[in-house]
Amino acid sequence: MGAARRFSYSTVAILLAVAASSRGAMADDNPKDLPDGTYEILICDGACTFDETGNAFIGGLVVMLPRPLGQADMERLDSGYSAVLERGPANACFRLNLLPGRKSRGYVSTRWPELTRWTYRDGHVEVSLARSPDSGYIATLTPSGSELAGTGSSWGAGVAEPKEPHVDHVVLRRSGLADIGQCHLPTDITLLPRPDPPYLTPELPYTKK
Repeated sequence: MGAARRFSYSTVAILLAVAASSRGAMADDNPKDLPDGTYEILICDGACTFDETGNAFIGGLVVMLPRPLGQADMERLDSGYSAVLERGPANACFRLNLLPGRKSRGYVSTRWPELTRWTYRDGHVEVSLARSPDSGYIATLTPSGSELAGTGSSWGAGVAEPKEPHVDHVVLRRSGLADIGQCHLPTDITLLPRPDPPYLTPELPYTKK
């Protein structure tokens, strides 16, 4: 898992303010019970909220699109994305940064901008935040109002199995409509005409605000 460019913000507050200062501009024409949108994110070593950030070690944003990208756009925007490994086309992007003075752990990726995939299963939203053929990082979140909160963990097979397994606290706060430009990616994209099967559920307990 590669760690690449990182912002040098001096405080968590600055990082979150920059993410919140831009609002999405994409059309928001999907069913209103799906949690697509632009989200600020914190990954923490222990409990945290956007008011209590002391345990946070990674911050940034995640953009969850209402429908998947087409193949041509996936190849153009992120040649490293694998629909085979992620079990479906990309429908999200993220950019994560190691916070000043904090130490990274696990496989969560700070190589950005990066395409990824979110799904809804069994009352939870799952977002992949790193993936290779033998390892990855998955956040499993529960929707509540304008936030998603839950846990994140690394996994690996064989020599990639984490030597010190741990579970992180992950919290996302919706800041606007789904805008792939917030990942520093081109906005001239084409979404597939309908969601893929993991979206097709009327029971998602989420209402946009």
